[in-house]
Amino acid sequence: MARNTDDPYAGQDAVDREASTLAGEEHVTSAQGRLVVLWAVVLIPLAYGVFNTIEKSLALF
Repeated sequence: MARNTDDPYAGQDAVDREASTLAGEEHVTSAQGRLVVLWAVVLIPLAYGVFNTIEKSLALF
């Protein structure tokens, strides 16, 4: 039987899986972690650019 590497509950027994589900725990998969990093790479320079643009535009008023 092949193991599913995307299963966030791999290695847990059924009781642990149910307890973590009832507790509302969310498991971050590698795809979700990569998505967070990529968004940070985009949003940090974007926020810096918007801040500088607003700061320089204040001189016009």
